Amino acid sequence: MKKILFSIVAIAMLVGCGSKDDDTPPNGGNGTTTPTTQSDYLPTKKVRTISCNFIIVEIDYTGGAPAPSLESTLEPSLNGQKFVAKTLNFAYEYDEKGRIKKITRKEEGKSDNVKTFIYGDSSVKITFPNEDTGGVENFEVGLNAAGNMLGLGTYDSKERLTNVPKIGDFEWTNDNLTKISEKRNWDGKITTFENQLSYNNNLNKNKFLLYNFEGDIVGSYMQYFDFRIGWIQGVAPKNLLQQMVLTKDGTALNYTHNYTYTFDNDGFVKTINETRNARAGSNTGLGYFTDVDYLTKLNTLITNIQNGTEKSKKYQLVSDKSDEKVFDIIIPIKVEKDKNGKTIDLIVNKVARHTFKLKTKNGTQVIDNIGIDISYNSDMTTTYQLNY
Repeated sequence: MKKILFSIVAIAMLVGCGSKDDDTPPNGGNGTTTPTTQSDYLPTKKVRTISCNFIIVEIDYTGGAPAPSLESTLEPSLNGQKFVAKTLNFAYEYDEKGRIKKITRKEEGKSDNVKTFIYGDSSVKITFPNEDTGGVENFEVGLNAAGNMLGLGTYDSKERLTNVPKIGDFEWTNDNLTKISEKRNWDGKITTFENQLSYNNNLNKNKFLLYNFEGDIVGSYMQYFDFRIGWIQGVAPKNLLQQMVLTKDGTALNYTHNYTYTFDNDGFVKTINETRNARAGSNTGLGYFTDVDYLTKLNTLITNIQNGTEKSKKYQLVSDKSDEKVFDIIIPIKVEKDKNGKTIDLIVNKVARHTFKLKTKNGTQVIDNIGIDISYNSDMTTTYQLNY
């Protein structure tokens, strides 16, 4: 989370106060009239405190835990991962115009983390602690004529975000943010990552605007409540987010978020359950190989899964091309206690992705090499309680 936070802050510091340029919205657009004042982007009911229960993952990087190996690929091993159940609380204070002026994060065993927002006529000064140095950082960003922050993203004529640096390009459908796309250049190859967003029928009275879904430790709402809930960044989606699916070059990855809500009598969110099928540890590549004994063992396992003899593991085909076949062997591992002995009842899915590269030899298709990548995904649920 810190990496993402400071990359955005760095961009904001380069921009400085910004300027009142072409971001002034015209009339017409989102429904009947494009919102033109800050109050249009703020919820009418103010949340005062939020508490959440979640699980973090601790990885042993000291070398004490055995590294994944070919022999252990199909075994239910966690390779040094530990899990810790935690509780986190946020408190909010508002200025006379209903804007957040202070966010206090309270985490067990840590000092309070305080962020402040001081508004002027055309800019806002934000201060926050630097968790790496122990000092306090600050930056100032300009506000456009509608009161939205400049430099942290660009807006269209309807005051909707169209791009956020380091996050991607935004696409809106029926007044909801439905796609976030980013192209990354890895060793000369352009790879496209997309967050596909879908919504339920409930109105987004809280004006939540989520757009960052990466990170192994925290949930997307947790990142939002920690800082960006205080950022005024244009029109929020009309409805409440129901699901996010991450894709790579059009193929869905094992990384999704699902959301359910309860409401108070005024239709504002009372609780959120965020379930993430997300990374529970860093990926490990075993490289390319051909090993007859392993192939025999793998073929037997797939046969037993498909005929129902093996019920504890799963086979999932990812893609099947003429020169490449990709599939996952999914091994559920039940974790009943966290690092401190607290009951968590967590399922961690060890995913061994196999990539078979094929070639034609003497008129027959044969295996050229096999690549294996091991990742750990878990269906973690973070519960948020909102108080007004």
